[in-house]
Amino acid sequence: MAAELLKRTFASEITEALRKDNSFVQFAKNDDAFVNSNSVELPHAGADPTIVIDRASFPGTITQRTDTATQYLLEELSSNPTHLQYSEELIVAYNKRASIMDGHIKSILQKKADRMAFKWAENVTGAGLTNTTGTVTRTSSAPGSTAVVKKVVKADLLSIRAKFDGDDIPQAGRKLILNSAMYNDILNIDDFTHADKLGMSTIPDGMVGRIFGFDIFVRSSVNRYATGGATIKDTEAANVITDLGAGFAWHPDFVRRAQGSVKVFLEIDKADYFGSIMSAACRFGGLNARTDVKGVQALVEAV
Repeated sequence: MAAELLKRTFASEITEALRKDNSFVQFAKNDDAFVNSNSVELPHAGADPTIVIDRASFPGTITQRTDTATQYLLEELSSNPTHLQYSEELIVAYNKRASIMDGHIKSILQKKADRMAFKWAENVTGAGLTNTTGTVTRTSSAPGSTAVVKKVVKADLLSIRAKFDGDDIPQAGRKLILNSAMYNDILNIDDFTHADKLGMSTIPDGMVGRIFGFDIFVRSSVNRYATGGATIKDTEAANVITDLGAGFAWHPDFVRRAQGSVKVFLEIDKADYFGSIMSAACRFGGLNARTDVKGVQALVEAV
């Protein structure tokens, strides 16, 4: 075969991979100081005292408050190493080593956010689940799913607000994270589009809008539920065609997170590889903070 005669030139910048938005992770109780521990212990106050009106008998009944504790374990996320042969750096115009390291770091951060969304909603069951009720249907937002599901409608969001109100969740600071398909559903809700026209979508910290007292975040995917919509699936579980997509509402005072910085590992000019080896790792953990799981409400697609 004849040698290639056409000149080839690499641009000085590389087109990087597209990634999910991870900004929602910051809105939680901060346990970062304990990220190097094996677990974080959360104390829970016992029952409040009984209040008596116009007490007529003495002494009052004496009781003891029994407090309890729960814990969440810390996880370590680590990337598989990447080998960069020395000759590769010689023939490209862009900084491939920096690009590879950036890819490791951003992949770790994305996986951490995926895991955090799962952990915050993991224990939410029963009354903590709200199903979509729209009459107009679409394909499920869960990756690989072919299930036909009901869209998100105004009544679904009002149901979540009513649950938060009934549980005495503080009004200020409420958050709602949706996958992109669910977000597209609420774009058809007049209350949201009216707010958007007023410029309320241009707010900081990764939020794309506000509706019914909830600041809205959007990711391409959030959580998945198994057939029936009652059981959340781990991020590492295989996709199934009957999976259902889900988002969730939360208040930052009712979820916990501990996260460390991403540690980069780099072996330069490794003799037996004729190049460099790179990887990264990070410790983190998260949990719905209350044993009664109040303060987190899942929004799950229904068939």
